[in-house]
Amino acid sequence: MTLSSSRSSLTAHKISVELSRRLCVFGTWTEKHSSHAKRLLVYMNVSTTGQSLAAMAQDVLIRLDLPIAFLRGQTYDGAANMSGIHNGCQAIITDKQPLALFVHCGAHCTNLVAQSAACAAPCTQDAMQWLQGLGNFYGASIKYRQPFADVAISQCLPANAIKPLCPTRWLTRTPAIESVLDRYSVVLESLQEAKATDPQSRAAGLLDRFEKGATVLGLMMALRVFSPLERLNKSLHEHEQLQSSTNLPLCAHRIHSMSYLRKQTATLPSWILILSHYHAEGSPLEG
Repeated sequence: MTLSSSRSSLTAHKISVELSRRLCVFGTWTEKHSSHAKRLLVYMNVSTTGQSLAAMAQDVLIRLDLPIAFLRGQTYDGAANMSGIHNGCQAIITDKQPLALFVHCGAHCTNLVAQSAACAAPCTQDAMQWLQGLGNFYGASIKYRQPFADVAISQCLPANAIKPLCPTRWLTRTPAIESVLDRYSVVLESLQEAKATDPQSRAAGLLDRFEKGATVLGLMMALRVFSPLERLNKSLHEHEQLQSSTNLPLCAHRIHSMSYLRKQTATLPSWILILSHYHAEGSPLEG
């Protein structure tokens, strides 16, 4: 949730909100001829209805000495309580200040694009599910994490564990994908050891899937899509990228690059060469 206001004494203003059992409001702004100013407000036991959130947003503006008359922008996700056209937070605030233009959060839209792209390709969707299973497996017990760390150290690779994926934040998955691809031999060897010492564990099933070339292919395809979208997502979150005049060129550039990737006829041979490399290195990957 972001509100943007404009008045003579402010060059930029942003209020971000995170909802949980308590609601935290983090405001940042830049005064003329001064550095960034920040302020944190905490609201306890806040209802998540559109009426309650709109009332909270107006209270924040009052506490930060920002008249609603100067409110010029609202960006939320697509939830009905935020973006609803009748009882959503944006509708209630727009009714009080028609100049407060509502725009669906660009970062949230980018996250939805990544989710849709991953689910559109069965190979990628399956690979992400197995990656989640791998993170859960290592996170379940130290007896699985420790062999992984020992194998990684023996190969002079980082020993940090592979963690489960966030089920909703699709654009935070690039580090997890890179971590597995960079230490794929470690994953296979540690799963083989876990299978030998604990035949009843999930290691056998995971090993079978990660020995498949389709899993490597799915992870690499996901990386090619998620990596540029994650960079765009980070840019949209930056304080300096609040203005749409800056966001639009960023989005247009990313759309162009993704369209080129989709049309690139040389992509398939590159994947074949990558998988051939794994076979040449003696990895037990199967088709």
